[in-house]
Amino acid sequence: MDHYECLGVGRTASPHQINASARLALWRNGTNAWESRRIMAAWFIVGDPNRRFDYDFWLLCNPAPGEQYLPVELKPSPQQVPEAD
Repeated sequence: MDHYECLGVGRTASPHQINASARLALWRNGTNAWESRRIMAAWFIVGDPNRRFDYDFWLLCNPAPGEQYLPVELKPSPQQVPEAD
């Protein structure tokens, strides 16, 4: 589960939507201390524009363990160029 799923928002959510969703999630899980910590940690990363940019970049470069990597196309090796005499 990534931080966006923890907050219940999509990756294109606005800062206002992120803040509202974090408040709602905290209100719903107010008695569960562990869940409240997870929500606050997710909001700490996604709620700040600089940390969110770094996190989004990290998500693009590091697929989750259950996700498949992009297929690699095998291309024939380039032909050897003969050396000049």
